[in-house]
Amino acid sequence: MVKILLTGASGLLGRHLLPLLIEDHEVFSVGKTHIPSAEKMPLIDLAQTWSADILPKKIDVVIHLAQSPRYREFPQGANDVFNVNVASTAQLLDYARVAEAKRFILASTGGIYRAGASPVSEDSEILGPAELGHYFATKLASEMIAGNYRKFMEVHILRIFFMFGSGQRREMFIPALIERIARGESVRLNGKNGIRINPVHAKDAATAVRVLALLGGPKTVNIAGQQILTIREIADEIGSHLDVKPSFERLGTAENLVADTRVLSRLIGPDQQDVLSSIKDLVTEWDHSPKTQ
Repeated sequence: MVKILLTGASGLLGRHLLPLLIEDHEVFSVGKTHIPSAEKMPLIDLAQTWSADILPKKIDVVIHLAQSPRYREFPQGANDVFNVNVASTAQLLDYARVAEAKRFILASTGGIYRAGASPVSEDSEILGPAELGHYFATKLASEMIAGNYRKFMEVHILRIFFMFGSGQRREMFIPALIERIARGESVRLNGKNGIRINPVHAKDAATAVRVLALLGGPKTVNIAGQQILTIREIADEIGSHLDVKPSFERLGTAENLVADTRVLSRLIGPDQQDVLSSIKDLVTEWDHSPKTQ
């Protein structure tokens, strides 16, 4: 039985991943919330000072998915974001080394790439320090720190693109777009149809993490969907399920942010969740959720 330490189990990706792991493996959930299906652990706030002494002495795999909810609050939330993304990553990496882990999986973001006309591969250009912004800079810093530990264990970095799925926080991309359209607010587009993206369902992202955790694989992998869509296409699909015709506001031009998914396809196969079909379920979920004034 593989022993796995997981942070971020209560987040979108963690909630889809945990059921794939707990049936056959021993999972220790680290965070501010007790996860009943995981092994009981003391609560830890990764945004504060914490000690690895309370973690299992031996572990096979560490999966670090935790995110600070204050990622948009700069500079007020800067320390929280740094502590979760950088300081806790460094602490977990050294814990994994001491605990003789075979693998470490780190959730990063496709937002560190330089956008452009062509899909970005895992070797594509990264934005410069002055262009990243605080959140993305901490993600890149965590990747750089993690890379130094490859002499001790396998380290896998997930660069995730526009992930969506059931139970996602309302301020995230697709739920926020649903809210905007439902309220009759205009959708802002860069260019005629908005940028082109390939969002990934959390189920597919979870499948990739499970494969990496148990079997290993590429050092860095773009986690993105097979379907390439414009913002207008996504908005129109949302509007069709809300019975609302979206209005649009053009803001100028911008580069696309589409991920090359060939590495991911070799890892989990080409069949993934359909974005447009999934939107109907997300709109239904939004329609039945409590609304804020």
